Amino acid sequence: IMYFSAALGTIRALDLNTFELLWEFKPKPVNDNNVRIISGAAVLDGAVYAIADNGFLYAFDIETGDEIGWWQSPEGVVDWTKGWSGSTPMLGVVSDDEKLYVTFGKQTLYAFEKQDE
Repeated sequence: IMYFSAALGTIRALDLNTFELLWEFKPKPVNDNNVRIISGAAVLDGAVYAIADNGFLYAFDIETGDEIGWWQSPEGVVDWTKGWSGSTPMLGVVSDDEKLYVTFGKQTLYAFEKQDE
């Protein structure tokens, strides 16, 4: 299964054997403003994670794509899709199967550790 962000501001899960779209998540509007996913996707411990332009790190169920939680950056997010300068830090989310590393483009790196059961 490949998890990726789409140009429409969504996260998708695609079965690479059949090329079937398994699920797609589109964030709900907040205060009448549309919300778009603007990062790639990372997988950790049965969830898919991605950053939205509202400064939220969303968590999705890996099987269904249902939203299972979120965390909001205290410093906002740099939305590079609205313009680019050579000195703009890039946002991103990545996992090493033990921790989730997230930067919202503000020169701070957050690390979230996998929870033991």
